[in-house]
Amino acid sequence: MKKFLNSLILVLIILLTGCNEAKATDYINTVKNMNANEDEKMDVFINRLLRQSEFYLLNKETFTFEEHDMQRVILSYQVAPDEMFKQVKEANPLLPEMKNIEWKIEGKTKKGKVLAASSDLVLVKIPTEDDGDYVILNPKDIQVYDKENNTKINIDKVDLAMFYLAIIDKYGYKPKVEEKQWYSGVEYYPSGRTKKFVVAGDDINFEDKPLDFDKLSKEIDFIVTTLNKYKFTKENKGGHFGFLMIGPKFELKSASLSKNLAASERNKINDLSTKLNKAETKLKKAMQANK
Repeated sequence: MKKFLNSLILVLIILLTGCNEAKATDYINTVKNMNANEDEKMDVFINRLLRQSEFYLLNKETFTFEEHDMQRVILSYQVAPDEMFKQVKEANPLLPEMKNIEWKIEGKTKKGKVLAASSDLVLVKIPTEDDGDYVILNPKDIQVYDKENNTKINIDKVDLAMFYLAIIDKYGYKPKVEEKQWYSGVEYYPSGRTKKFVVAGDDINFEDKPLDFDKLSKEIDFIVTTLNKYKFTKENKGGHFGFLMIGPKFELKSASLSKNLAASERNKINDLSTKLNKAETKLKKAMQANK
């Protein structure tokens, strides 16, 4: 009898869990199919918002996203799209991959629920209200967050990203990639991380541990800040900066070769690599000018 009761309780728990999950799915689908505006369903609107927000986070150091630049960017988009695309292409921005979009009910409020839609880098919170048999929401109440540090993203900056992406989509831009394979061999740990790669005949070895992005980011920021303040002369050409860049450069290259990288990890690697490459270019120009 005891075994029968335990089995019955387990079946009831499974049925109730399945029922709750079905209700959550129905609620989410209801919100997805609501009108965000005259031209878009909420599902399309949120996907666009996630993409624009990721573009902002990936390229906030490269493009202007300030409110006072809104009019200028819109005017460029409307009057001189060809020229705007040339500038965007020259900046070589990183593009969101948008592979892991998820929806869930984050919690309940006195009047309804809060839905959460997320990508690798961004979290969007969607407050809703239950009104009898209906669900209501105001798109103006939607909030966007940077998942990495849980800070709110200014919607005006996200709106500006829309115009950059519109130009990118219109002209079919793709980020530049290295044409030549810079290494001659690579080996991996069972974890998928890079064990070593061979470049210019030398073996560069690495430990089987995840890349410490915070530490590496601080190291690169220190190099960039110090480089920007450095006074180059014929006697002080700044050659030591080249040695400072070697470690971070090889760490990033090693991590970029690793298997099973999440989109968020690859985006961080690309972002840090871009920052370091710009610093390296600046160093080369300064050293060349002070020969």
